[in-house]
Amino acid sequence: MEFTPSVPRALIHPFKLQEIQVRHQFYLRDESSSFIHGSVDLLDVANRQAILENGDCLAYDYVAICTGSSYTIPFKHSSKRIFVTSRADVMANAHSELRASSSVCVIGGGATGVEMAAEIACAYPNINVSLVHHGSRLIPRSTIEASNYVLAFLSSHRVRLLLNDKLELPTYSDSKKHDAAVSRPRGSSSLTLTTERGEQVMADVVLLCVGITQANSRLLRNIPGALDSSGFVRANRFLQLICEPDNSVNDSTPHKSVRPVNAQLSTLAQGAQHVFVAGDVSFGTEERTAQAAQARARVVSQNIRLLHARQTLSTTENKSQLVTASGPGLIEYLPNPKPMIVSLGPWDGVLTYKGWTIKGFIPAVLKEVVEWKCMSSYWYYTPLPF
Repeated sequence: MEFTPSVPRALIHPFKLQEIQVRHQFYLRDESSSFIHGSVDLLDVANRQAILENGDCLAYDYVAICTGSSYTIPFKHSSKRIFVTSRADVMANAHSELRASSSVCVIGGGATGVEMAAEIACAYPNINVSLVHHGSRLIPRSTIEASNYVLAFLSSHRVRLLLNDKLELPTYSDSKKHDAAVSRPRGSSSLTLTTERGEQVMADVVLLCVGITQANSRLLRNIPGALDSSGFVRANRFLQLICEPDNSVNDSTPHKSVRPVNAQLSTLAQGAQHVFVAGDVSFGTEERTAQAAQARARVVSQNIRLLHARQTLSTTENKSQLVTASGPGLIEYLPNPKPMIVSLGPWDGVLTYKGWTIKGFIPAVLKEVVEWKCMSSYWYYTPLPF
């Protein structure tokens, strides 16, 4: 388990790994739990079994798909100085390269890209930092006030900002375009990157904070209608897997906090009722934050318990219990605006919530509080470092 919002800081302080990571086997220690280190190749929804890459089959009553998302490298490269900023382990390994560098290029002006650039600019003022962003303003999903504050902060820390521009990132098969966009001068360890507008960026280290994609959605490749046009997993309002749109749960009924489950579904759709989806892998326009992930996890866990209780009651021979079997429904997940905190180094940041913006020291402290609140629930299960 990893507290993703603190991943950028692991680039500056590798010891941060100990504070934001917990091994799964540490909190899955009771007799009813088990941890299997492996990868699911295919999910057989109709027969309720997961097929692992090694060929093993795991039968299940319920399954939650929480494979998350990742950044992809869309271009060919042989350099060990191009890093994808999705995991803290990667950032910790990039620390030594960063300390030995004189220039860094951050690709992407969202929350992660902004935090990366700010962390480097604050910790290593002698490193030339460039940030390339395709949009007209940074952290575009935030308020204009927050974007302007971030812009002023990075500019005051000598970060070179290339807005409304992007790097021509070639595909793996386009070697000529790759040579034009990513080159290395003779006798130099730096890469020379060329943007679409013709700007050249020298970089010893390149940090990719763009190109987010779903992870492991291929495990649903045998289920029609399970993925949207972008490849993300589709889920209904109860966070159950959607397959065959014509036979899916009717989402046109009025919003309610609890709704009964439609039992008139095909065999495949009935199997999909036992598959829940949460996290970045699912379809939705909600901001990808730690708070949203926790809210979805709560709804999934509650709905699994409700669905299991409903089916347990329906198989009993007690008539009084059979009458109440159709009563329990599933809880609907209603996305609500959640606060978003973007840290700007250790002592500054911005917080946005429902159009409100708080700037300065308070958001920086609040982000530390959020991390402490999330990770403290795992401290009981984490062994002491000595």
